[in-house]
Amino acid sequence: MKPIVAAHNISKKFCRNHKKSINYAFRDIFRSACFLNPSSELRNGEFWALKDVGLEVFPGEAMGIIGANGSGKTTLLRVVAGLIKADTGTLSVNGRVSPMFAKGAGFDAVLSGYENIIMNLSLFGLSRSEIKQKIESVIDFSELTLDAIHAPVKTYSSGMFARLGFACVVHTDPALLIIDEALAVGDMNFRAKCYRKLAEMKKQGVAYVMVSHSPNAILQVCNRAIYLEEGRLKGSGQPEDVLKLYDKDQKSKVSSSPSNQDVELARNYNSGLKIKNLTTNAKEADRFLGETGKDLRLKYSVQVLEPLQDVYLHMIIKDLSAPRDNFLHLSQKIVSGQWDKGSYLVDVVLPRLSLRPNLYSIKSFFTLEDKLFFLDQIESTPLKIVDSSYFRGSHFQEMSCQVVTTLEACIEK
Repeated sequence: MKPIVAAHNISKKFCRNHKKSINYAFRDIFRSACFLNPSSELRNGEFWALKDVGLEVFPGEAMGIIGANGSGKTTLLRVVAGLIKADTGTLSVNGRVSPMFAKGAGFDAVLSGYENIIMNLSLFGLSRSEIKQKIESVIDFSELTLDAIHAPVKTYSSGMFARLGFACVVHTDPALLIIDEALAVGDMNFRAKCYRKLAEMKKQGVAYVMVSHSPNAILQVCNRAIYLEEGRLKGSGQPEDVLKLYDKDQKSKVSSSPSNQDVELARNYNSGLKIKNLTTNAKEADRFLGETGKDLRLKYSVQVLEPLQDVYLHMIIKDLSAPRDNFLHLSQKIVSGQWDKGSYLVDVVLPRLSLRPNLYSIKSFFTLEDKLFFLDQIESTPLKIVDSSYFRGSHFQEMSCQVVTTLEACIEK
């Protein structure tokens, strides 16, 4: 099968100094006019936003891209979309690529929503007759009122921008959709509608590449993922494997503390608590394993870097087959009073597990009594529930926690 997009050894460099950037741009334009390739070496003040990155996307495939801020995710999407040109490497695109970047991208704030639909579809290469056929469908999909459609888009909320932008993009008959955190806004029902539309287009052979900082979104909708770190390809493969590598790297950056200075940096970064590890007694490959009706035990190894007052543990368990309709949110105070510095084991038991057999994802996070004060979190832990006798869970789940002192730590109870 021929890929829609095939990118090999893509590299792109930028310069943070404005004056030097303009100077280098004129030099590169001159080299291009003389049929010379752009400079493949870094010049003074430049850095590699991408370095030797490869990517192939096939029809009907959902590709997720993850990585920390500044890792090159959006730069790669802009190269694939043809918005910027790579300095080195080869890129071949077979079919129409429809990108959806930041909210409002490609919209004129003074024009009405109706006028922006026409302009947007024409920019994607649709003819006047095609636009006339699709414009009512775009309006219906966006669910915007007639008053809103004929009002200037500068009066729109971020959710209305997202509705109009996504409605335009999915009606351009693309071979490849590019989505850069564009579904992070908008209400829950519209996001669910967008995901249903993506699933429908995927069955028709449309591929899409999605950047998201939500591991759950990558796990739910993507069948392959790549991980970028400082502009370089760090990993690729199944989303679960790539996310596991990403989580491991993120934890290793702040977990080691060989000196007092490192401990101080970790304390400032984690606001007093660091989750070092999460384990269970039952595993299947890279997933935790549980059984309906049986107790599920999870053990969090944590390091308290400064005295904390009244700490809570929260767990959000999502069903990956119906992420918006079926989830448990468990919360419990694990320490009343002061929690002193030291290393601890938080032993969590979910008795008589009420989840039906399926694949789930667990988000775990510790907070102070003010629930907005996050101490540390594990974004996504894969969980598989099995059972010989299938029954519908009640979704009322008990949880018990016990903090076990390790090393020389002490808890005031």
